[in-house]
Amino acid sequence: GASCMTFTIDPILDNAAGLKFISLPWTYVSLKANTFKGCPLLTSIHFLGPMARWTELSNDPAWATGSAVKSVICWDGTISL
Repeated sequence: GASCMTFTIDPILDNAAGLKFISLPWTYVSLKANTFKGCPLLTSIHFLGPMARWTELSNDPAWATGSAVKSVICWDGTISL
């Protein structure tokens, strides 16, 4: 059978000033507050799943606080923040 991995992203990317692109797999479970704070070049997140899955995730409401992220690009559309 297929195996999958789930994980949580902590604010370890805080102040990664050169970060321009990130792609999150379908299997990730949550983003913590301020995950992308201090990443001025990162304006969107690429999520390798549908919009419905993104909205079901247990992201902290402040995950994009202090970041330049304005959208989440899913395989079936884009979610504006």
